[in-house]
Amino acid sequence: MKLNSARKYDIHMCAHMKITSEADELDHMALRGVDREMCKGCDSNKFQSVSDAISHYTGTEHILSTFRKHCKVDIIKSSSDRDTSFGLVSTPHPYQIELYKKIIGRKDSCICYLPTGCGKTLVSAMVIKKMLKLNSSKYVYFITDRFLLLFQQFEYLRKQLGNDYKIAVIAGDKFLKMPTDTYKISECNVLLFTADALGNLLNLKNVQWHDASLIIFDEVHHCEKNHPFFKLIEDYHNCCEEEKKPKLLGLTASPTDKYFIGDALSSLEERLKKFDNAKLVSVTEENDSLTSVQPKVEFIVVKLDEDVREVIDNLKNAFQSFFVKGMSEYSNIEKTLEQILKQCERDDNWECMMLLLKNQASEDKEISKFLTFMTKLSELVNLLTIFKPLDCKECLDEVIGRKCNFSIFDNYKDVEYAAEHYKKIKDSSSTYDTIVGLILNKLNAYQSMSKHLFTLLITKTRATAVFLEQLLSKDPKITSSQIIVHLLTGHGSSKPTHVKGMKISRQKSALESAHNEGNQIFIATSVVEEGIDIPTCGLLIALSPPATGTAFVQLKGRTRQEDSEFYMLFNSEQKTAYLNRLSTCEHRMEAAVRQLTC
Repeated sequence: MKLNSARKYDIHMCAHMKITSEADELDHMALRGVDREMCKGCDSNKFQSVSDAISHYTGTEHILSTFRKHCKVDIIKSSSDRDTSFGLVSTPHPYQIELYKKIIGRKDSCICYLPTGCGKTLVSAMVIKKMLKLNSSKYVYFITDRFLLLFQQFEYLRKQLGNDYKIAVIAGDKFLKMPTDTYKISECNVLLFTADALGNLLNLKNVQWHDASLIIFDEVHHCEKNHPFFKLIEDYHNCCEEEKKPKLLGLTASPTDKYFIGDALSSLEERLKKFDNAKLVSVTEENDSLTSVQPKVEFIVVKLDEDVREVIDNLKNAFQSFFVKGMSEYSNIEKTLEQILKQCERDDNWECMMLLLKNQASEDKEISKFLTFMTKLSELVNLLTIFKPLDCKECLDEVIGRKCNFSIFDNYKDVEYAAEHYKKIKDSSSTYDTIVGLILNKLNAYQSMSKHLFTLLITKTRATAVFLEQLLSKDPKITSSQIIVHLLTGHGSSKPTHVKGMKISRQKSALESAHNEGNQIFIATSVVEEGIDIPTCGLLIALSPPATGTAFVQLKGRTRQEDSEFYMLFNSEQKTAYLNRLSTCEHRMEAAVRQLTC
């Protein structure tokens, strides 16, 4: 690693002094005040011999580690230093250069606001390259909170920075690097971590917070209490000596999601304060180059057939009865019955029970069977709100077949009645039909312009996503139109659901396929809401309301083409009022950003 010439002298003398004997080396070590038994600065193991000590103190890792601890972070002092010769693969837009100058030209930590899909990571690459030039002996840390996002940013930064710098990913206990390189962490320039991985390494003192000149937090709006981002700031940055503190840079497309403007301003001010009293930077001068395309957003209420609605209502009644009885019977399930009933009074009962069920897990086999059954029953209800009844028959038969497994269910009439009523239902229209109709209509419009259509379908659960992928892949209307269907779900375990997470290798493959030519349907869960790089959508269809204003803003940012369309499909008029509220949150966020931008 190259060092600034003004700082080389002490290191050069330590590493290249002429030593005629081991005794001479010991004298030099004594003069420098070093410990002959172990290096406390590097937290090394106890030296086995004098030669071990000599080898360590004159080695590259000790020299760089010592150097990083004592050198300060350089910042830009004059506008003449703010060069625009970035040497990246991509050419930045004027608005990205504006953000770069604002970030690099001040010592303060910054939170950078830029809408989804407008190139926050390219701005970070510009800042990374400049900070490495100014602080060649220090690292740059890049932190995310998800594996998939981590690997995506690694590939992007590796492409932009080229061969000038060495970049590596550290995830969990794994050190992952470029396939053709064989270098140690100490020889890298840019290290990408999940927040948990960095926390573990800092705790073990394998790396130090002040080893970096710049630390970037991707999707920094997650930096709230109990989140690993917040813990890193509290435990390491706030405890770091002021003159050794690295510069912090947070990236976000949704810095606040409050409904009232006063609350939005307060929450954003608090976020900036907690993030090292950061300054908010956004585009103010180059708005013309930041094309702000607003997609067509529509809420569509798909009314269910009355017979289907009756089946769903019976299944929901059965679910609620089983849920309360099961929670009471299995007392060692985390939530008490009183807590559940209290929360159900405040929120929608169904949504509340779904959330509580999702958060349960148990090693007890009987409880585990109960939770699996309840999950299957809830999935059946969700499927019936989207798909034709005949398509859900297999799932219904499975639920009916499990009823004898639980002695606590002495009243199974609601489910049995639903099953009997279900058999009499004739084929009817469904949300699925609406989905296919929207895709084919948009495809016809794109084909008339000789354009390919990229459709993004967002579902709430993995089970729905998998079911939708299976049906669309076999649907003659879709296959005859030569539309390729892809699936992307989260990789973590999701007890007690029976649908396993997708392996990271399959996730990466799905994302790579999304960038292929042709007409495509990309079915995903909320894993794509934030940060994940997929093509801009010509059509986005959400089958459940975004959980927060942040999620709404992130999804809307996926549709930044002039002719993009964004549809949200629901079975209740009540949901539209909620979504109008989310849209208002977006306007409040933009107003707060304008007011607090430095």
